[in-house]
Amino acid sequence: MPMILGVPVLPAGLLLLAAACALWFGLRENSLHPTWFRASVKAGAVSALAAGLATAGATGFLLVALISSAIGDFLLVFKRQRTFALGMLAFLIAHVGYIVLFSGLRLHSHGGLEPLWPRLAVVAALFLCAVLYLAWLWRDLGLHRLTVPLYAIALLGMATSALLLPWAAFPAMVGALLFVFSDAVLAAQTFRADIRELPPVLRGHSLVWWTYVAAQSLIVVGVILAGNGHLP
Repeated sequence: MPMILGVPVLPAGLLLLAAACALWFGLRENSLHPTWFRASVKAGAVSALAAGLATAGATGFLLVALISSAIGDFLLVFKRQRTFALGMLAFLIAHVGYIVLFSGLRLHSHGGLEPLWPRLAVVAALFLCAVLYLAWLWRDLGLHRLTVPLYAIALLGMATSALLLPWAAFPAMVGALLFVFSDAVLAAQTFRADIRELPPVLRGHSLVWWTYVAAQSLIVVGVILAGNGHLP
């Protein structure tokens, strides 16, 4: 593979493309209409990240999670009932992929899990907050009263699996929590009948996008650290 200053050109180029797509979409999101081009740029951030990791040797469930996320990113641009449902399904598959990935890393890791109590405390707080949050959203969920709780279970499962990784994977733990936060803000924006009930800082989509991009990036960094610098 061609190298520049000891860095493989193709993976580095794809990672730069991912960053460019994320930056362009994040800076222009509020002024864009739901077009195929906008959806492609949005999906390009995570799909280029996945391609860069694949050329660097990544395989398996990390790519499944990232590719499924990119598909979800693409579909959620179009604010239609069918594409929203398919987008939720894509992200549910992504979370299952992360759960399997994190479980495998935990089983094959020689890193320590102690102290365990801070992780368990965060997990317990997450589940309590999830129950209260769903209760707050419940009146506005309508036909999504089955799908949203199922998705929330997968999301919390992903976060729990990340929090039980060895401490070397600490960035993945932070990334998983940011993923939960990003989805929680998006759920409030999507389902609350009156978005004016939300604090002003939670009304814009930029917060959702940047916390999501940070989440995916930190998860990848944590996975690499958990594998002692090797891609799974």
